[in-house]
Amino acid sequence: MKAGERNFSELLWGLIAQFGGEPLLKAVRSRFDEMQSSEAKIAGEAGIGGFPPRSSETSSAFPLDAIVTECDQALPKDDFFELVLEIGNLCLTGGDFVSAERLYSLIVNGAGKSLRHAGVSGRALLRRAEISLRQAEWSQALEDLRRSKRMFLRARDQFGVARVENNIGIYLTEHGDLRQAAVHVKKARAIFERVKQSEMAAAALMDLGILATIGGRWSEALSCFGRALPRFEREGNVARLAELYHNLGMLYRARGDLNAALGHFETSLSYSAQVTYRPLMGLSFLGKSLTCTKMGDYPLAMAYANRAIGIFRKFDDRLSIADAYKVKGMVQREMRNFEAAELYLRTSVRLCEQHDHPLNLAESYYELGLLYKMQGDHARAKEALVRSMRLFRRVGARRDVLTAKAQLDSMKGQGRSE
Repeated sequence: MKAGERNFSELLWGLIAQFGGEPLLKAVRSRFDEMQSSEAKIAGEAGIGGFPPRSSETSSAFPLDAIVTECDQALPKDDFFELVLEIGNLCLTGGDFVSAERLYSLIVNGAGKSLRHAGVSGRALLRRAEISLRQAEWSQALEDLRRSKRMFLRARDQFGVARVENNIGIYLTEHGDLRQAAVHVKKARAIFERVKQSEMAAAALMDLGILATIGGRWSEALSCFGRALPRFEREGNVARLAELYHNLGMLYRARGDLNAALGHFETSLSYSAQVTYRPLMGLSFLGKSLTCTKMGDYPLAMAYANRAIGIFRKFDDRLSIADAYKVKGMVQREMRNFEAAELYLRTSVRLCEQHDHPLNLAESYYELGLLYKMQGDHARAKEALVRSMRLFRRVGARRDVLTAKAQLDSMKGQGRSE
């Protein structure tokens, strides 16, 4: 069995052995088996079958709290915090944001203001901020990023500072400030290179490629991705390769090379499956859905969209849920199911407005405008397209501005477009 195909319990046992050695692993597994056997016996006496539930496949079904308590009693604080951080990262990769956030908070609260634990506290705060970014909890994300940076500065951890700068860039990207986002990502990349963190420098380069894709600078984006790829391959980081191929799929779809886009999304899914990278799997399914929509394969597009939204709901990725509703609305529109299309698209608009995401909001308004135009309702079409164009302009998506303007110009004589 490949390492990436191992289930949650095997990965957890490996971490416990790494930080506590074989004696701790044997003690924890013995206690775990005892708990499972006891609960199965009790459930059997109650006449309830299928108990306890299988707890080896996902962290959400695993008695993590009890196992963490056992490790807390057996390990020095330094090792315990590092172990909890790694278990949190394992939960995060698997899409169990609730467990991951709880574990990171355990470290933050337990470490307090201790200088000795400033580094691990900074990493836990940074990871917690990444969860908040995915769930559009912007104020919490920014607060944790600032606290994380203070901790890294106290620990004199330049690598940690660079990671914060990169995530601030992501925060600014989500808010449509692409210029300032690039400033922070470039700063992060310079630090990564200086401290000889080649893989993270490549990750920052990939983020610059994402910014270039949004801005319609496709040659620049392709250059960034192409320079990052060999570093990820050299390091053998499967998760990063999954991210890179997903972003290549986004780029090729934007360029209109739909077959290449599908191929890159499929490659991304293959890598994600190796490490059970569920959040990215959802995004790649959604990428395939939108690509199939543009290719006219609406049944397959809807199937992929539903698969994606099922994943997003498991870890409450609200912006991705909004994006999935947008794609479902596009599919319904192209199939002439106008009432369903409008409901999906307006739901996407509402969620994007609620969570203050200008780029996704611009895209949803654009698709809503196309719906109204298809129905011959030019007044509402123009209203939606004007809002879309202004939002695209705000985030610096120049090609999208021109596309929205072209749609408005096609309705000449139906009133003003600005």
